[in-house]
Formats: sequence, structure tokens, C-alpha cells
Amino acid sequence: MTERHWRWIALGTATAIAAAQWIRIAVNPVGDFRLHWLWGARFVHGEFLYAGGADIPYLPFWAMAYAPLSFLPVQAAQALVYPVAIVALAAVLAILHNLTRGDLPLAPRRVFWLAVLAIGLSSRYVLRDLSEAGPNTLLMALSWTAIWAWSNGRPGLGGCLLGAAIALKFTAVLLLIYFALRREFRFAAATAIAAAAFTLAPALWQGPALYGRHVATWASAVWTGATSPDPRVGILGLETIGNVSLRPALARYLTHIPEGLNGQGRFVHPWNVDVLTLSPGVAAPIIAGIMLALVAGVAWSLRRGRARLPAVVAWDSAAVAVLALLLSPITWRQHLVAILPACYLIGRVWLAGERVPPIASFAVGTLVVVSLLFSRGVIGDTTSSLVHAYYLHTIMLLLLLAGVISCRNRRIDAGR
Repeated sequence: MTERHWRWIALGTATAIAAAQWIRIAVNPVGDFRLHWLWGARFVHGEFLYAGGADIPYLPFWAMAYAPLSFLPVQAAQALVYPVAIVALAAVLAILHNLTRGDLPLAPRRVFWLAVLAIGLSSRYVLRDLSEAGPNTLLMALSWTAIWAWSNGRPGLGGCLLGAAIALKFTAVLLLIYFALRREFRFAAATAIAAAAFTLAPALWQGPALYGRHVATWASAVWTGATSPDPRVGILGLETIGNVSLRPALARYLTHIPEGLNGQGRFVHPWNVDVLTLSPGVAAPIIAGIMLALVAGVAWSLRRGRARLPAVVAWDSAAVAVLALLLSPITWRQHLVAILPACYLIGRVWLAGERVPPIASFAVGTLVVVSLLFSRGVIGDTTSSLVHAYYLHTIMLLLLLAGVISCRNRRIDAGR
């Protein structure tokens, strides 16, 4: 078969998967979309949003964003948003191409296969997020469209878009910090103003008293989880193996994780053994120090390079996106759709015929093993849970972060 036939096969396979998933969620809404839809209904009816601990990591603007969808049946609402998420995914790929085509030119046919490669490497997370109508894909598109707008001399528009992303999910503030450190003050100021405006917008509907109660509840939960003296306990209580952020991963390797209720705490299996059994009081400052060192190391590694160059912005933003996944108090596997830009950029170096640093190649290999080979469908539920208990997804994120930074700095050292 010719390459043209393979391209049609790839497009047909992707279309068939997307259509099947769209039909399935239209018939039987799954995942957290129903919870967010109910949260939007609470917003419309003036109810307390966090009753029963619902969506405690999210600010009220998240409920405001879902409020219009609550006027539709949940099946119709999820089916309506799903194709928008597909378009958002395509938009991110187009933006990445726009930012990097000058630095790493590719023939059109290779641009197509690069998109296939990036989606393929991150497919487990892309499909998991799309099953919930792609909220994290939409957030990723919002952030990268903001970066594109800024790179094209429209800091006001970019600031509004990134500000909305921050109001929806606070970890996007890392991008604001990055641009502020790069002295892109107009963009940073526009982002900060927009983030404040969007964050305060729900008060216009809820009134100052109810809105103030919501913000106080959210801030208290986030602060309690972030400053917990026991690193095994987060915003939602005793951590689960589903949370792949760095803090619970370090706690797993430094302390003994007790068994909890409803899937929380230790995964009980003969092969799930402790590495160290430090007390929480001893482990907590060590973990805090490691996380601070990681942030300082990333900031130091990204200090070189002209921030105005689109390719540098792309590499830096991809690194910051992976860092945000590691630092976030809660990172579920569907959130890992944010690694797609990192996969795209490393893949572009390879398809452009340039040498990929060993750490980046190792990171991609680890991603293939952990994400695609160690899935439940391949190794079964029990073994897959054991993989999660050793936080291999978190290790993969650390390797991917190192790989992106290595590629980025190698290109700067080469004068590109």
C-alpha cells in the first residue's frame, strides 16, 4: 500500500473511534461530566456548590461555565460538547505547527504523521478525557490559543484567554508566572486582570455572601491539603493511587501508606512493598524541599533563550504544562492530555531528521510502556493497579519534563 492509503487508514480509524465514543456517551453519559453538569445546575439554582464535597478543587467559575449546559439533558449536553473538544484538539496541533514550522520545517506529509504520532503517544489520556467531553482538552486549547495570540502581537486577547483558563483551573497560573519572569509584563498584566475578573464573575449571579462562602470553602480545602503535615493526605483526604502528582508519589516512596476506605490509601498486593518508612513529620519537609528544587531547577534550565522566538515559547510552555501536572494537588490520568505538546515537539525534532537527546528518547519509550503497554486492557485490572501503586506515570512525567528541557536547550546551544 502507498502512503496515501495509510493516511486514509489512519484518518478512518481515528474517525471510527471518535464516532463510537460520541455515540456511547450520548447514550450513556459517563465520568465526571455528569458531576460537572450537576454542579452547573447548582449554580443556576443558587445552591451551595460544594455540598457533599462536590468539585472542591474547582473555583465557582467552573460551575458558571457549565451552567448553560445544565439547561439541556445531560446526554444532549455531553454530546454537544464532544465535537467541540475534537476541534480544540485539532486547534492545539495547528498552533504547535504554527509556532515551530520556522525552526523545524517539515514536509506536509510529515506534518500529518507528526500529528498522528503525538496523538498516538498521548492517546490513552486523550481518549480518557474525551470520554468526559474533553474538559482538559478544552483547557489546553484555551492556554495554547492564548500563547498563539501573544506570539502574534495580541497580548490583550491572549491575556483574556489565559485568564479564563486560570479561573477555570488555577494551575494554569504557572504560565502567567513564566511570562512574568520573562518580563512580558503587558501579557502578564492582561492575564492577571482577566483571571481576577473571571474569578469574580460568579458573584454577579450568586451575590457577595454566597460567593464569599464558596471562595472561603475552596481556599480552606486547598490550603489544608497543601499544608497538611502528613504528605499522604491531600485535598480529598488520604491520597489514592489515581492521583499521579508528585507529592503523593514521593510520599509513597518515603513513607508507609495505610489502607483507607473507598479506594483511598494503600493498594493491597503482595508485590506492593515499601521503599522507606519515614514518619510523615520527617518526610514532609523532604518532599517540600524536592518540589522546591524541581521548580528552581526548571526555572534555571529555562533561563536562556529569547522569549520572543515562537519555538522557544512552544518548548517552554510545553515544559511548564508538564511541571503543572507534577505540582498540581490533584492530577488524574485524564489530566495528562496536557503532555500532548511535549510529545509533539519531541516528535518534530525526530521527524525533522535531527538527533533526539537520549533522555527524551528514554522518556518517550517510558511513555509507550507505561501508557500503552501497561493499560488495563493489556495487563488486567490488578496488575495495572500495581503499576499505578508504584507511580510509574509520575516517573514518566519527570522523564518527559527532562526530555523536553533537554531538547529545548540543545537547540538553543546549536544557535536555533
